[in-house]
Amino acid sequence: MQIFKFYINYFKTLDALQKIIFDFYIQKNDSRDPALHEQHLHKARIALLSAMKKIRLGMAQTEHKNLEKFENLYEIVFSLNTLKLRIPDYTTFEVCETEFKKISDSLSELLQHFRNCLKNKNVTLDSTAKMLGKLSNTIDRLEELYRGTLQVIAKDPTLFLFFLQDLIALRDTLESLFLGLFNASSP
Repeated sequence: MQIFKFYINYFKTLDALQKIIFDFYIQKNDSRDPALHEQHLHKARIALLSAMKKIRLGMAQTEHKNLEKFENLYEIVFSLNTLKLRIPDYTTFEVCETEFKKISDSLSELLQHFRNCLKNKNVTLDSTAKMLGKLSNTIDRLEELYRGTLQVIAKDPTLFLFFLQDLIALRDTLESLFLGLFNASSP
């Protein structure tokens, strides 16, 4: 089915975008090049918008309930990028470096899993649940760091709370979308 190719491409480009966003947070302060980051971000964003356009054009009327979830995922992931605009002191990110890396890695694994499920049409709910659980655990660790450290050292710790809310919304939307795609492809 052609639409599955569009979904696969979407998850691939979404993964590329999230990696670019998290890479900026993970990099050491002296190696960050905001201009270069913005160039990469722009290219990844255009690629994702192109993938989204193909999904919109290829989607049948019965699949439109998932369209909103695809669009929501893009908005949430791009919202994760706003933390760097709100926090001028990038040294704060160094405290979260390990958690950011683990979140990005587990998100990447989950998106790769979605692509594999769509390619092979081999849906395994148990493995998907485990990967969603892994993503949840990494988000929980960042939340623990927020409660124990970031609330004290960050100038405006509320911004990290918004970031955490976006991560939770991302996880929930991915779960809902996966279930929607699974139900749509089931006989």
